Amino acid sequence: MAAAAVAPARAGIQSYYDANILELESTIKERRMNKRRLEAQRNELNGRVRLLREELHMLLEPASNCGEVIKAMGKQKVLVKVGQEGKYVVDIDKEINIDDCKPNARIALRSDSYVLHKILPSKAPRLQARAAGRIARFFEYLDAGYE
Repeated sequence: MAAAAVAPARAGIQSYYDANILELESTIKERRMNKRRLEAQRNELNGRVRLLREELHMLLEPASNCGEVIKAMGKQKVLVKVGQEGKYVVDIDKEINIDDCKPNARIALRSDSYVLHKILPSKAPRLQARAAGRIARFFEYLDAGYE
């Protein structure tokens, strides 16, 4: 009779532990999924931070000097006029083709090494020029109103 009373008690305890184990396993699964989601979110944010750091680094670099090509002086050298500073013979970046360095082409030189690193567009687009003209007329109108 004692053995019969122990068996139902043991079955009750067994079902309690089984339910408890299932509940804890579901909690573990939920927390693992949450961990994966948070890791993915962290990786995305780290990527954004990396891109922002690179952009900030680029923004903190000194500005390029703008100039104008006078003539090519061989395969890797170009004679350039830079604003009021004068004329310089400068090297060309690996990515720039010497054939693109035609006379009167606008170019950008690195401020530290004076290497030609970009060929700029020769003229501003028409829409940009029109917008600049409208803005100038608008400010003239404002100035006339204050007098």
